[in-house]
Amino acid sequence: MKGCLGVVCFFLFPVFILPCQGQARELTFTEILEQAVANSHDLTMSTLDVEISEQRLAEAGAMYWPTLSLRFTNEYLYDLSKEATGTVSVGETIIPGNDSTWQHSVALAAQYLLYDFGARPRKYQNVERGVMLAGHTKAQRLIDLKIEVLSLYGNGLRLHKQMEIWSSLLNLRQEVYQLTQRLVAAGNKGRLEQGNAAISVAEALQTRETLRLEMADVLEKLTYYTGTSYQAGEVRFADFPAETGQEISADVLNLPGIKAYDVAIAQKKTEYEIALRQWLPTFTLYSAYHLYGDDPTNFTGSIENLAEKNTTIGVMLNMNLFNGFSDRAKVARLDTELRRLQAEKAKKVAEDEQKLRSLAQKNLLAQV
Repeated sequence: MKGCLGVVCFFLFPVFILPCQGQARELTFTEILEQAVANSHDLTMSTLDVEISEQRLAEAGAMYWPTLSLRFTNEYLYDLSKEATGTVSVGETIIPGNDSTWQHSVALAAQYLLYDFGARPRKYQNVERGVMLAGHTKAQRLIDLKIEVLSLYGNGLRLHKQMEIWSSLLNLRQEVYQLTQRLVAAGNKGRLEQGNAAISVAEALQTRETLRLEMADVLEKLTYYTGTSYQAGEVRFADFPAETGQEISADVLNLPGIKAYDVAIAQKKTEYEIALRQWLPTFTLYSAYHLYGDDPTNFTGSIENLAEKNTTIGVMLNMNLFNGFSDRAKVARLDTELRRLQAEKAKKVAEDEQKLRSLAQKNLLAQV
């Protein structure tokens, strides 16, 4: 019994000697949420992801413009056959006469993709979907952040109320213990009653200390989200706005996370279609303007003799006949990835529906 009384005195000593703290600063859910949104690293990165996707869309728009290139070539040609009879130009290839010589050429060329069986517009549409996907991802991260902050604030509010209750109980049990102590001294109570009162005080102290440690953990997590330091005892949690009783209903398919899967599935379908069209030919319009000069003995003389010139225009058909079955493997991979995305979406829909049912149940309990 004396040992029990000693433990109680050990716990009671800091309670009586600690000075009274100033008035605690009140925290509101709206304030905490605004700080968390402003301080969120994930939202900052999501905003940058949206900008990056928009810049990729600007890059993709270049597919609809012709390409223009300038090429300057200098070389020494050593003729081995001695049978060529004149300078011939085939496409961008220039074949000189039958003399070994220094030769230089300048070529200005342009190309424009005429037709690729719809692959180009599908590529652009996929980049547009990337912008939508980045936006849905940002919206989903905002929802996830709000849910996390809501959960932490709710735990903090619960702990704050419990600490107030147990502090009141501790004061009452301390008064009972002191009264019992005086009654024991007067001979009206026995040591057993005093010991029971001491145990009650110790239990209240232990419970309050446990709650204080849990509160410190909650405040530390809130500090991560808001960037503001909080100390237990210096803050108090305000109640949520009185809006309970409202019906919770939402279409899961309209949530940003599910819409993001819809966009990703559409992207994968388009990738699959593009992969199939890679087996088809492409038609490209090209044009070039050439200047050519040569000199058998003088390097600089070849540059000065850039007198011969020609221009070409034509349509080129390009078709991939065989590349080691990589296109076939790519089509199979994209089909499998598409089916996996569809399975992931089904799982996400089931998880979100379960969360909504849980929130609706909690909302009904809040009305009781």
